[in-house]
Amino acid sequence: MYLNAYRTVNFTAFINSLSLMASFVPVVHHNEAKAFGNCGYLAHEPISAFMTYLSRIFSRTVYCLIPILSGIYIDISAQSPDAEYIAQAIEKLRIVMMNPDSVVLADLASDDLEYVHSSGTVRDKKGFINEFMKRQTNVTNVVFSNQTIKLSGDIAIVRHRMVADAHNPGYPPLIDIIVMMVWKKENGDWKMLARQAANLPAK
Repeated sequence: MYLNAYRTVNFTAFINSLSLMASFVPVVHHNEAKAFGNCGYLAHEPISAFMTYLSRIFSRTVYCLIPILSGIYIDISAQSPDAEYIAQAIEKLRIVMMNPDSVVLADLASDDLEYVHSSGTVRDKKGFINEFMKRQTNVTNVVFSNQTIKLSGDIAIVRHRMVADAHNPGYPPLIDIIVMMVWKKENGDWKMLARQAANLPAK
């Protein structure tokens, strides 16, 4: 499952569109099958049950629909409560990075957190909280973009690009990195288990 910036197609509207398309597929005799080419044909016989009719439409026409549908990305994971929860938690993280709050930071992080900077510096949960509370990382105007969330059971892999203004002596004034995070569902709540930052690939 993914939650990302790709174009989302309403699933119900998609099915309705297929049903509408199916209603225009003619019922033909065997000797008229050539009119359908590689799509096969539908036997000329009455269909009393809607599901039977729908099944035949799908099974006989799917080959023709593949080229059309291959260009459409259907994002049904946007409906996933877990994906939405994680997205909201990441938004809380973005905000708390600019306005540190020890309670919020602690709530977002797993007790087993490993928070790794692009420099290779590793923080555990306590170090993660202290880093922001003591302004060892002091950032403003934090923006996450190109974010994806991939769910696999109780694990979620998150990727995004992070851009921010930095206000730490001796460090560049602009942060522009890519980030991968692992979130884990613990006792019903999603917690940040790991975070690895990296510099952008050289062009």
